[in-house]
Amino acid sequence: MAIASRTRLGAYEVLEPIGAGGMGEVYKAKDTRIDRTVAIKVLPSRLADDAGLKQRFEREAKSISSLNHPHICTLYEFDSHDGTDFLVMEHLEGESLAERIVRKGAIPFDTALRYATQIADALEGAHRHGVVHRDLKPGNIFLTETGAKLLDFGLAKLADPQGGAAAEALSAIPTQAQALTEQGAILGTFQYMAPEQLEGKEADARTDVFAFGAVVYEMVTGKKAFEGKSQASLIGAILEREPEAMSRLQPLAPLALERVVKKCLAKAPEARYHTMHDLADELRWIGEATPSDETAEKPGGVGVRLKLAATFLLGVLVAGVAFFGLSPRSSRPRVARFAAVLPDQLAARQYTVIAIAPDGSRFAYVANGSIHVRELDQLEARSLPGTEGSPRELAFSPDGEWIAYYDDGQLMKVNVSGGAPLRLSEMEQPNGLSWAEDDVLRFGGTGGVWQVPGSGGAPELVLSTSQGPWRPQLLPDGRTYVFLLTPTGGSIMVQSPEDDAPRVLFEGAAGDVRYLPKGHLVFTVPNDIFAVSFDAERLSLVGSPVPVIQGSDWQLDVSRSGTLLYLPSAGATGRRLVWVDRSGTVSPATDEKQPFRRPHLSADGLRVLVEVATNTGPPDIWVYDLERSTRTRVTTGAGGDPVWAPNGETIVFRRNEGGDLYSKAADGSGEAELLLTSDTPKDPHSFSPDGKRLAYYERTGHRDIWVLDLDENEAEPFVVTEFNERSPKFSPDGRFIAYTSDASGQDEIYVQPYPGPGRRTVVSTEGGFDPVWSRDGQELFYRNGNRMMAAKIATAPRFTASMPQTLFEGAFLTDIPASGSRTYDVSPDGQRFLMVEGGEERSEVHIVLNWLEELEARVPGAR
Repeated sequence: MAIASRTRLGAYEVLEPIGAGGMGEVYKAKDTRIDRTVAIKVLPSRLADDAGLKQRFEREAKSISSLNHPHICTLYEFDSHDGTDFLVMEHLEGESLAERIVRKGAIPFDTALRYATQIADALEGAHRHGVVHRDLKPGNIFLTETGAKLLDFGLAKLADPQGGAAAEALSAIPTQAQALTEQGAILGTFQYMAPEQLEGKEADARTDVFAFGAVVYEMVTGKKAFEGKSQASLIGAILEREPEAMSRLQPLAPLALERVVKKCLAKAPEARYHTMHDLADELRWIGEATPSDETAEKPGGVGVRLKLAATFLLGVLVAGVAFFGLSPRSSRPRVARFAAVLPDQLAARQYTVIAIAPDGSRFAYVANGSIHVRELDQLEARSLPGTEGSPRELAFSPDGEWIAYYDDGQLMKVNVSGGAPLRLSEMEQPNGLSWAEDDVLRFGGTGGVWQVPGSGGAPELVLSTSQGPWRPQLLPDGRTYVFLLTPTGGSIMVQSPEDDAPRVLFEGAAGDVRYLPKGHLVFTVPNDIFAVSFDAERLSLVGSPVPVIQGSDWQLDVSRSGTLLYLPSAGATGRRLVWVDRSGTVSPATDEKQPFRRPHLSADGLRVLVEVATNTGPPDIWVYDLERSTRTRVTTGAGGDPVWAPNGETIVFRRNEGGDLYSKAADGSGEAELLLTSDTPKDPHSFSPDGKRLAYYERTGHRDIWVLDLDENEAEPFVVTEFNERSPKFSPDGRFIAYTSDASGQDEIYVQPYPGPGRRTVVSTEGGFDPVWSRDGQELFYRNGNRMMAAKIATAPRFTASMPQTLFEGAFLTDIPASGSRTYDVSPDGQRFLMVEGGEERSEVHIVLNWLEELEARVPGAR
């Protein structure tokens, strides 16, 4: 029977239940003597009357309490009150490893290796005290801010004083049996049992080694090592079959780790590691050979600086030894990877803010409104005077001595050694810059591919396209270009001046694409970098794209020398939803850290609809109740750009696979219903106040705004031009629509009467994107880079807008402006802004030395 809240068990006051299993019910409680929060575990009522079990419960509790280890949940005491026996344990904040894997899939390798080492150390400590866990699984591993903690020794087997096994410890009773799902997958203990356990044989420390291997396999791949459609088939898999190779599921995992896991999962106990001590040593060795993400935890710290310096020197030494042929084992240079911690926050990522020199000796980045250069053999970066402003779209010159960039309508270049920047050309915002060996800068723009000499001059159109291409790069034939159709998800195209239209190479890329001289195309998709062999003569792909880097953002650069530079995924360390008042003061909206995107407040301002990015595909959509601190999952990997309907009971979102629009109940119940479908992707943005119309933009060669009449199920065009119009927002009275357009050559905010007629009014003065109305319709907010802007609005006798004012400035999350995604929302009283705080992920870049060697081994080039 469950224990009611406020029940007293001796000195402990029960607060609330926090978990239950076959061998115990766990409650959050308070030690009233020292005002400490604890967790209390009570034997279930069905077992509490068994005197033998109670005696073993007490004996094992006393033994396990001696396990004093930082990665084992501390057991404070065993006590009894009015016939109820209970354990008092450390109360932990966080989530179980099982919950983490279900929520986000495979864990990034560096983090998984750290957790694995901590768990191995904990098991080593337990084994040293004669305790074999025998129920190791992700559900019994808890993840906290300080790392992994091992829980639930309720099934542990204890050694007797003579060193043998104790007769029938509590583990003779199975854990809570988990039912088979409709698909037949078994959940729970069976999937982590060693063969000898399933055969009823004696268990020892090597039994935990087997379970440990299964846990690490699941952490790294996101998939269970053994699965079956029934209990019998699962047991057969454990006894007879080998799990799928980790390298097939996670190509980035080191072969050394796969070897360790394979040895752990050996069927015969004698073929496994005999002690956790040996296993932990192996993991530490792998960790020392592979730079850890822990180097990014304390920017500027002495320990971090020393580690980075050592990594840089090691990379240089390894490359030098290989180059001069001094290696006794191989003449091939070794690959080295590390995270370079930056002392400054990177600029918002809607534009290219990183670049690496052709010889790989230095990289540049934009932070604090200027360009910084970091030499790989130095610990500190230096800023380049004169680049202050909003520099973006960085590109190194072929000799690595200059950096080209765009700022405020000007194409500029600056020497890496310093000196005043030089103006090259006046131009519109470029869609990516490349500086080729012929000393010509090329970029995408209105109407096609443009170029400017490295010495300066007027832009020249060299390839006409139906829309502005993204990141164009000239191929070796000197006339064909490879480029992206859009930066936020589209096709990789090739086209030469003789072609009437571009040809599709691959659909589904986003952000960046690069041609590499050995015959590869390297490109980004959400959270990953892919590579494919590419025949530049036949302009065709050879084979299928292969993921080569996981956990990446969309920005990358590769030097001629083979060094890869990329940004880690924006959700790598989590983001927070925060309130920002009109003066810029920040306060948390939730305590939870997630890769949040696209927040949208309900009409009463008490709930927020938000995307949570995943590493395995489309995002999940959640509703967070800000008042009660609860959350509800609405969709799982279904799509994005969610918006509230005015009734607060329904949401509309875009299906990622095709852009069709669907509606669903905001409480997550029921099935999603199709609202609108066609061959072109669409992004919903706002409802009319009466809920009868939905404004969205359509992505074809450019972006156009349409309005869907939900009663008639008919869509009509609102703004359809040759330019990009997006982010349509109905005014509170439904008489106007505000939107973003680049008709002037840069993004600006426009307001136009709905349904018309009437002229449109430009509200912004120096650029802007993502408009949001105040609830009373008397202000219009928008963003301009990192600045939050506001303009007073009047609608009678005609529409007018005041000169916009800056409310505050801060490096909160933005999206690629061309995507038109919502990046914030405004409280009903117009005094606070719900924004996404970007978190620590913006303070590092990842570098892989000699990466082309690794790439060639995985994906042989076409040349």
